[in-house]
Amino acid sequence: MKKRVLTFLLAGVFASAGALAGCAQKDTKPAQEPAVEKEVVAETKEEEVKAEETVEETVAEAEPVEVREIHVATGGHTKPWTFVDENENLVGYDIEIVEEVFSRLPQYELVFDVVEFSSIFTGLDAGYYQMGANNIALTEERQAKYLYSVPKVKSEEILLSSTIDFDKDTYTLDDVTQWVYTLEPGSSHTTEVEKYNEAHPDNPIEINYTEEQVPVILQNVQDGKYELFSTQKAMYFGAYQKEFGFDLNYAALDYGRGQAYSYFIAAKGEEQLLEDFNTVLTELIKDGTVGKISEKYIGEDLVPYEAFE
Repeated sequence: MKKRVLTFLLAGVFASAGALAGCAQKDTKPAQEPAVEKEVVAETKEEEVKAEETVEETVAEAEPVEVREIHVATGGHTKPWTFVDENENLVGYDIEIVEEVFSRLPQYELVFDVVEFSSIFTGLDAGYYQMGANNIALTEERQAKYLYSVPKVKSEEILLSSTIDFDKDTYTLDDVTQWVYTLEPGSSHTTEVEKYNEAHPDNPIEINYTEEQVPVILQNVQDGKYELFSTQKAMYFGAYQKEFGFDLNYAALDYGRGQAYSYFIAAKGEEQLLEDFNTVLTELIKDGTVGKISEKYIGEDLVPYEAFE
């Protein structure tokens, strides 16, 4: 449609030029004809230039913004971060934040891919996905392979048991050597414990590996089958205790690395995507949007505001 309008504008210009030229030929004062011709030509050229500028401006406006499809991999079964609700919708703290960010980035089209947790990383390596959203912790190994976003939530770890009466508020891994510690292969908790065991071969922590889902693990802890398990405080109190009614003893776990956070990650080579993502995420944190999402899914505001001061 714009091309037809522009063609019409140009035709109007040339028609005007013809009409003016015709009038000049009928003039009864020959001595003035050259001046009139020059004036008409000048005006016509000026109108042609303006018409060409209009063409260029309109064509520029008509050029569509190139939209790139971005695949974000997520597990879809880790409350309150990413899970499928009773209406079969993918929801959660991580999911809603990602949706809010991409709603403000018109150059990208968001696609979620629900996969196993370990497949998030292999898919990023293979180029199937551009980002991962699954309450991902920072580890040296992952940091060497992936790009990390700005922090999205405080990560507070707790120990859980039905058979252990914790006699202090906070424990370190040195305290855990007396118990059998149930862990999920590949999790950040597991990595911390495995590193500890490498550094303490004479007194390692006994690990019971399981690939069960967290609710099943917690039920086994409740039943006394597993002696000790750990997870994030927000996950236990914000999701699993509310949904399943677990009543477990708990204590804080300090890995000795200060305040920990969780993040989104992107594949190497996606620096521009992550820069765009971080810019919007920072705005959403500062304007309180992420705080409201935290209260909705976790029950309290665990946004790491101190990291943005």
